[in-house]
Amino acid sequence: MSIPSDGTFSSFLKSGNGILLIIIFMSIIAVTLLAALIPLLFVPGTWLWAEIESPGMGDRFYSDLEDSEPIARLRIDAIAVDVIVVEGSSDSALRKGPGHLEETPLPGQNGNFAVAGDRVLYGAPFRDLDKLTEGDVISLTMPYGDFTYEVEETFRVRPDDTSVLDSQPDEETITLITTDPPYDTTYRLIVRGRLVDARPSG
Repeated sequence: MSIPSDGTFSSFLKSGNGILLIIIFMSIIAVTLLAALIPLLFVPGTWLWAEIESPGMGDRFYSDLEDSEPIARLRIDAIAVDVIVVEGSSDSALRKGPGHLEETPLPGQNGNFAVAGDRVLYGAPFRDLDKLTEGDVISLTMPYGDFTYEVEETFRVRPDDTSVLDSQPDEETITLITTDPPYDTTYRLIVRGRLVDARPSG
């Protein structure tokens, strides 16, 4: 394929080769734009996230919650965890399973979803939480969507350090909390994961 030797570019564009070149050029642009948009499908804070983040999903569900009510299924294959998360962190709630700390948002509300669980009592759902490492997958199924997180970090804090519950702007995270060591309350073991995928139910 070459431009006509007379240098008439408009004639070239009107030719069969010119039309083919235009089609190829437009196809390259379309593929490039699509490749740029696909990663945004489930990135918190983007307009494409609105399907889960908007009121009517997590917001409406949150307003109807009662203490000790089952709200989610939590799975962590790396440590063989498959449990039901309940609302609240009182003793009566934790007897039924790991509990969502009420002062933190739910998945899809653009914040830090915090869950506390025991390592000794009530079935010890978080017994092996200290074995999680960076990159391990945490799966959460809510009535309105499925959320997948990857572990970013694990660390210890004093029980009165509530900064671990704070949300960061435009960042979806999960924070798992338990005692450390297991039979002591001196520290809290924190496992922080970041959202890598989210899909509306149905």
